[in-house]
Amino acid sequence: DALPISGYQSGLTNLLASESREIAAQKQVSSGMLADNLSGFGNQTQALIATQSVKARVDGLVGQLKQTSVQLTFQQTALEQVNSIAQSLQQALISAQGSGSGTGLMGQVQSLFTQAAQALNTQYNGNYVFSRGQTATQPFTAAALSDLTTQPSVANFFQDGTLTPVSRIDDTATVQTGFLATDAGSALMTVFRSIQAFQQGVSGSF
Repeated sequence: DALPISGYQSGLTNLLASESREIAAQKQVSSGMLADNLSGFGNQTQALIATQSVKARVDGLVGQLKQTSVQLTFQQTALEQVNSIAQSLQQALISAQGSGSGTGLMGQVQSLFTQAAQALNTQYNGNYVFSRGQTATQPFTAAALSDLTTQPSVANFFQDGTLTPVSRIDDTATVQTGFLATDAGSALMTVFRSIQAFQQGVSGSF
């Protein structure tokens, strides 16, 4: 009699195990998940952890590149403004020379200087885009055209440091992704300084 009972018990055990596997499979299909925790993956756990680590690193790089892309858009807009201001300044000087009159010229020059200073001090997300390593420090500090002649060089008004703006694009490579205020505006500010110096000199005013 013991043998039939043993056989029934073995069959019942197998049946219950089969039902358990079926329930687990149905749960995986309905939830889209293979397991509720890492222990459910058995010997695949180590490979899964490595994959998650890679994904987290890639997600971090993607997030950084998206932020860099937005910052570059702000930089591009500011650089286009500086270029436009330089052209407007050139046209104002040519017009004054052509008319033989400097009336109102310094007012235009002051306005263009203010616009240029604002462009060099462009901010994104609370940080100055042309400061790079010193993002909390205003990169160009002259507040008025007349300030430029109080120092021997316009370089005294640039506080952007010397760190070249770079961004990481993968685990081993970086690329330059920006400019410093000195690179973007020192030449233009030198012209503004020359105009102001002439205005204050013995040959001035316009």
